[in-house]
Amino acid sequence: MMLSKEYIRNQRGLFYGILAVLLWSLLAAFSRSLLEKLGIFTAGGCIYILGGVVCLFLYPPKRGPFSVKYHIGCGLCVVAYFCLYSIGLGLAANRVQAVEMGLINYLWPLLTLIFSVILFRKKIILPIMIVGIFLAFSGFAISSSALSGVPLTTSALRHNFLNNPLPYLIMT
Repeated sequence: MMLSKEYIRNQRGLFYGILAVLLWSLLAAFSRSLLEKLGIFTAGGCIYILGGVVCLFLYPPKRGPFSVKYHIGCGLCVVAYFCLYSIGLGLAANRVQAVEMGLINYLWPLLTLIFSVILFRKKIILPIMIVGIFLAFSGFAISSSALSGVPLTTSALRHNFLNNPLPYLIMT
């Protein structure tokens, strides 16, 4: 069966999405390895400057409907976010805790959803929202306990947090 050009063109977005998920999932491990060799700020700078240069060549800036102030403000927020991300990974006590930091980073979309519902006063189906929140947090807890080899208990999670709270606070 031969695939048509149109079918391949339509599936390109799916391919890019899968590639983005794979690259994003490697970010914590790659960043931690680089942080151990170069230091927190040097490694973070190298990663994000290289990413910015690649994006400038692939997607050159265009004049759009947004003001320069908007772009500067958003740019500063992104820079602050990635600086805190690198610092959180760098302050992790070991590689297991660094992976936990990466998992905590995945909770941001959940928090964005929760706060957008609250701020914009959107109507929701509360039981579905509660189940989604529970599944997201329990997925983090199960992954965290599987990585550390410690049984899934609140005392174990509290122990991990109390041993080195700064990275957890930075990443949330």
